[in-house]
Amino acid sequence: MLQFTVMGFQVVVQPFFWLIMALFGGAISARTSDDWIQVVLFIFVAFVSILVHELGHALGAKKFGEHSTILLHGFGGATYIPRARFTRGQSIFVSAAGPFAGFLLAGITFIAFIFFRHTEYVGLRSIISISLWINVVWTVMNLLPIMPMDGGNILRELLGPRRERLACMIGGTLAVIVALWAIQAGAFYPAFLFGYFAWINFSNGSTEGGVMK
Repeated sequence: MLQFTVMGFQVVVQPFFWLIMALFGGAISARTSDDWIQVVLFIFVAFVSILVHELGHALGAKKFGEHSTILLHGFGGATYIPRARFTRGQSIFVSAAGPFAGFLLAGITFIAFIFFRHTEYVGLRSIISISLWINVVWTVMNLLPIMPMDGGNILRELLGPRRERLACMIGGTLAVIVALWAIQAGAFYPAFLFGYFAWINFSNGSTEGGVMK
């Protein structure tokens, strides 16, 4: 298990994170050395992108005086805020800070694309394309109103504690739809992931002793 500190925040990376990112990067079908280079590049870009996303949450929480720990795991990443006492507006800000960081990184990557789109370095082109995919597509998906993703947390705060069950029903229903779509597309890991999210929403699960972003 890898542990380090960045910008004053403790980061823990579980071994399962590397495995899942390798699978997303095409490790199952990799045969040649070029294929494996692409897998390694994908893992590297995913690691940086998800870490930047979680740092967005951590910095957002720090703005309101709360310290965080970042965990990268098989489902992506999470920022644990053990003693969070946020108002609804502050909670929305902290939830939105992660996607904002992702879109910011996507913007920086797009500028790099403009300058290097004709480069002869295949690895650099791969890094740029992977970064755009992760920081645009994954960030947009993360904003779906499904807990525990950021969009679901934002919806829950917008509806308020009296309508938390409604937020869970919306999130659970949408998670089932996405899971079924993923099954039809043959994307079994996303199907499992959103099926798990559906269970979380319909069971109205919550994190005890802290807040996860």
